[in-house]
Amino acid sequence: MRGFKKRRVLPLLAVLLLQACGGGGGGGGAIQIDPSAVATTQPPPSPPSAGTACAALRGTKVDGTVIGLPTKGATVTEAALVPGSGQTSEHCMLKGRIASVSEGAQDIMFALVLPTNWNGNAMHFGGGGFDGVVPDLVTTPLTSGASPLQRGYAIFADDSGHQAPPTDPFYTAFASNSEMLRNYAGDALKKTRDVAMKLIGLRYGKAPARTYFMGGSKGGHEGMQVMQKWPADYDGVVTYFPAYAYMPQMMTIQVGTRALWGNGGVGFLGPKKLQTLRTAELAACDALDGAVDGIVGNVAACTFKPQSLRCKGGADTGDDCLSDAQIRTVDTLQSRTAFSYAFKNGATSNPGFLPSTDYASVLGATVTFPVPPNPLVLGSLGALPDAFIRNAVLMDPLGLSIGLDGASPGSYLPRIQELSGVMDATSTNIEPFVARGGKWLLVHGTSDPLIPFQGSVDYYNALLLKLGRPQVDAFLRFYQVPGYGHGTGHFNATGGVPVLDALEAWVERGKAPGELMATDANPATAGRTRPLCIYPSWPKYNGSGDLNAASSYRCATS
Repeated sequence: MRGFKKRRVLPLLAVLLLQACGGGGGGGGAIQIDPSAVATTQPPPSPPSAGTACAALRGTKVDGTVIGLPTKGATVTEAALVPGSGQTSEHCMLKGRIASVSEGAQDIMFALVLPTNWNGNAMHFGGGGFDGVVPDLVTTPLTSGASPLQRGYAIFADDSGHQAPPTDPFYTAFASNSEMLRNYAGDALKKTRDVAMKLIGLRYGKAPARTYFMGGSKGGHEGMQVMQKWPADYDGVVTYFPAYAYMPQMMTIQVGTRALWGNGGVGFLGPKKLQTLRTAELAACDALDGAVDGIVGNVAACTFKPQSLRCKGGADTGDDCLSDAQIRTVDTLQSRTAFSYAFKNGATSNPGFLPSTDYASVLGATVTFPVPPNPLVLGSLGALPDAFIRNAVLMDPLGLSIGLDGASPGSYLPRIQELSGVMDATSTNIEPFVARGGKWLLVHGTSDPLIPFQGSVDYYNALLLKLGRPQVDAFLRFYQVPGYGHGTGHFNATGGVPVLDALEAWVERGKAPGELMATDANPATAGRTRPLCIYPSWPKYNGSGDLNAASSYRCATS
């Protein structure tokens, strides 16, 4: 305010002095003031209301030249102000489409939430499964505490460049189109991010100070893609159980599928057999962490072998034992798959699942592999490879996927390796992301039945080998959650891990996270807590205290 008065007063004083001295013509007499010499100010225009600013974005075009990968530009098709309600803050919801380039390729559908009270940052959400839908931007199950919207983030996501029918969660017909496949593999992320940055700038008059990414499963794969491919675009990333080794994992599950449903399904394990297996695993390994609580905390020490459950004579004689064929299935699921060929970046094997894996949550009850294809009866463990192999590998929607040997695929090897080159996020060349100060939180449950926990261990160890522990510790925290499955599990940490609090503190205030606390979301044990330990440590019971309280445990390595 003092500076403002000075600018107003000094020109006026100069005029008065000039007039008093007779300068400027006109001789003596009364002082004459030229009105044009006096600075005038107009009050600044009032900023538009949130509703007006939101509505003004409807129909906005984003030129393809500002998008880092080829498109025909983007258009905002919907813009609506959503009032705050309960835990939801007032925001402008934008929806739009990014036009494809090639013939037959569907557009990328995207959404962007612009909060009225913006915190200056942006959050990119990943998808899941085969995508095909835009994720919910208002709530997220991947962090505890206030949601990104409640925190004031501008939030955006896309459907990865294809639209799945509501009745087909395993829709993969897009895989036959090269542009749509590449969008699904990760290109849609870059295209959507660049469009979102343009629209955020139009709404707020500036770019976000920081941009984060958060995703699980396929969204975790996407988080690793953005670190590897577009490191300058993101300041921090959260990935849950990332499907980063996409094709090795798909082929590994396919090997397990053949063990389950091949030969007429003699190796299939129904719900009662799976319960027999789980009971035996717990009897052998539950107490290794010091607490008998239905969770195998010290999985590294668990040496359970399914052969201990062999039915007399090896034939299937009931639900309280496993036949030889069923034992081979469990061995297959829990063993590392060796391939007769190499995937992108040289991978020739992929890990299996750990004892105490929650197979019951991802297996259907059908013993017979469905012909014609019907992935809905297989459960996720069978449906994911079936759908993808038929459409992406065999290029035949009605093909018999179980006929393909994932370990030795014969004439389909060139196509599998081509897909690996497009899909896999297995590169350890993430130094550019690290060099600009990027931070990464990796969370994985040891009971995951779709993406083996050991896969994250493999990638972590590869980073240690390449970069050394001091540099890895400077940008990565790898948290293991015993008992946690794939968004489910006997300890369900979904929505119970403070990853966003930890990431914000690390990126914005330089406070590196240590051990955190995970909260169980299962209704029967809701509120149960455990330490969230940094790998390779795990929660070890102290020997006394409440079994359901994190304070009764410490993170240990032996």
